[in-house]
Amino acid sequence: MYELPLGLPGVNNLFSIQAYQIRALEDRVKDFANKDNVSIPWIVVTSESTDAMTKTFMKKLAKDFSFEEGKIKFIKQEDIPCYDMTGQPIHDGDKIMTAPNGNGGFFEAIQNLLPELRSKGIKYFHVYCVDNILCRIGDPAFIGQCIIDKADCAAKVVEKSDPHEKIGIIGVESRQKPELLDVIPDDVVKRYNALEQDLKLKNKSVCVIEYSEISKEQAEERDSMNPEKLHFRAGNIAIHFFHIDFLSYVSHIKLPYHKAEKDIKHKSADGKNVKTRGIKDERFIFDVFPYSRNFLAYEVVRDEEFAPLKNNDETGVDCPTTCVEAFKRCQKTYVL
Repeated sequence: MYELPLGLPGVNNLFSIQAYQIRALEDRVKDFANKDNVSIPWIVVTSESTDAMTKTFMKKLAKDFSFEEGKIKFIKQEDIPCYDMTGQPIHDGDKIMTAPNGNGGFFEAIQNLLPELRSKGIKYFHVYCVDNILCRIGDPAFIGQCIIDKADCAAKVVEKSDPHEKIGIIGVESRQKPELLDVIPDDVVKRYNALEQDLKLKNKSVCVIEYSEISKEQAEERDSMNPEKLHFRAGNIAIHFFHIDFLSYVSHIKLPYHKAEKDIKHKSADGKNVKTRGIKDERFIFDVFPYSRNFLAYEVVRDEEFAPLKNNDETGVDCPTTCVEAFKRCQKTYVL
């Protein structure tokens, strides 16, 4: 795993930061509830290409943090073929090139694990992308507000100030919620229908407008009540909350695929490393938002909770250097 110069003993990568938070949160709960046996399950999503490496790394991490056996569980999302711009499969040597099916693959991957988790009394899930160095794992303020508001689905958002920032925007559409599907078991549908209904969402659906889909006029539109702010400004940072009954329901739904045009690295027929402009089909986690009966958008301060690691240092944006700077800056505010 990519090492980051954080200056902390035993904490030098994204997973170890998250493990440290989980251990600290468990200790706080033990003190608050006066209980000895407190354990927060940690579920890690892998793919065909990352499964073995991730499991090996996490086994050592679990030992370093004295996590009990079975605390960390793994679910593997589906890999699907990649295509070139003419629609033909890209070959990786003598095999068809495949890639994970997007973060929306989480729902299908976790479906078979949900009965076990339900039997252990687990009701709420905090789902996040691993690359955000400032993610607050199991954030009590966020999770607590979701529970108080009886949300079945929620997302942390940051204010978008640059009209053309490449970030999806959470909005509400005036349309009926998708119909119940016959393929969903009756008991799952019954529990879903028993979830709290926000009447403000009647005949409306929550959605995410991708930055590539929003028009220039919409992106630059100003709030009529506060012209200094954008009208569409609730930026989605891929940190979510799900109630288990909602999660069980949407795990049966076949989400749509979105076509992402990318430079795809693979091996040619003669074994050389090459790049081909092509298409990766991806499912997005936010495509379950329209099924929410009671959605919460929870705004947080960007500098305190959002610093993704997506690029190398050559770009100077969302890279190791900017992540480490954001992490250290944030930690100083806790001390001062």
